[in-house]
Amino acid sequence: MPQTSDFYRYRELDGSKQQIRLARLLRSQPVANTLYKRDFIYCELEIFDMNTAPEFIALSYTWGGPSDNRYIAINNKLLAVRMNLFDFLSAFRADEANTQYLWIDQICINQQDTAEPFGDSYTYVQGTLGHQNYTFIGDEFNFSFAPAQLFSNRIVQNLTGTAEGGPNWVELLTGCGVEDGLHNPRECDVQLWDFAYAGANTFEEAGFTPLHHNHTVSLERQIEQFASYGSPALESIHLNKKKALVAIWIGINDINDLVSTQGKNASFAPLYEKIQDRVFENVEKIYELGYKNFLFMNLPPLDRGPGTPNVNASLVASFNKIHAAHANDFQSDHKDVKVLQFDVNSVLNYVLDHYQDYGFKNVTDYCPGYNQPDILTNPSQYGCTDLNTYFWYNSGHLTSRTHEVMTKALKRWLSKQ
Repeated sequence: MPQTSDFYRYRELDGSKQQIRLARLLRSQPVANTLYKRDFIYCELEIFDMNTAPEFIALSYTWGGPSDNRYIAINNKLLAVRMNLFDFLSAFRADEANTQYLWIDQICINQQDTAEPFGDSYTYVQGTLGHQNYTFIGDEFNFSFAPAQLFSNRIVQNLTGTAEGGPNWVELLTGCGVEDGLHNPRECDVQLWDFAYAGANTFEEAGFTPLHHNHTVSLERQIEQFASYGSPALESIHLNKKKALVAIWIGINDINDLVSTQGKNASFAPLYEKIQDRVFENVEKIYELGYKNFLFMNLPPLDRGPGTPNVNASLVASFNKIHAAHANDFQSDHKDVKVLQFDVNSVLNYVLDHYQDYGFKNVTDYCPGYNQPDILTNPSQYGCTDLNTYFWYNSGHLTSRTHEVMTKALKRWLSKQ
């Protein structure tokens, strides 16, 4: 039986460059190895910069069912492919005239690494099939989607492609959709399938956490949408659930809305318990689908936001403490799961306390022209410095630069887990 060390592990592409992996079929077995049969397909997989890559043939189509597998050898390590791809490679190799490099999505894209985020405006990314300024795909009135719709969807990156005026933390973490323009998640080295919805609460309840808009998809409904349509679609492209990262950042609207609906003198701890009960009831549903890796983000320092914040540091700390207790309980109840809790609050409080070290000039206010089409090229027209010098993008959101600083800390932290 093959051991874990026998299987191919992808080398990461350099996120600072435009790079591509290309495969080249070998005519003979490169080294003697009793693990492999003589009729194996042997390939070399190489990384090239796009501007210096050799000519290649691109091939991409539906590769068959997940139970219909054969192994090939990539750089003398095993990689599972579908039977009809194996047949194609066998036929291609049989013709000695075929010496070209190949780009085949099932081989050249790292199909093992994906991220599935849920949450609110801090996490949503704009999609071509999403509600404008709110979501990657659909809304409460367009809740269902077919796999073909999901896979034809594209991440939009521009000033309004997120709630931050540029790439947000999930795009920066995955490297998917960072540059201006349209991006196919399936062509990213870490695929990003975002189900967050701007303005979302954990759940809808009149007089408690009501919908911000009639089209808003709460976290509870995001997960229902994912279970009914998103996960089955991703299964069809052979998503590895055991390696996928489910990321959840929710609560920013909950904590603010509870002050509005319950009053500033309410006893909030029981209300936060109610919120977290519902969060983890829904996390359980994702676990039941077979996902094993969960990243939870706590609330940022909302008490230090522009103007007069709705919440103080004590309320934020209470919310975060209750959230952490529920995440710990979830981990205790599921020994086969990896639960990661990133302390956004501490990281960003540190940045605020040392803001000049990160190039920020303004951490108490935001540029009034933040949403103007020429803000990036002519900020002085609105009495502003460059947007990257602001910590806050507007009254309720962080700038893309702040997301970048936070994500660098997140990546360092994840590398140690």
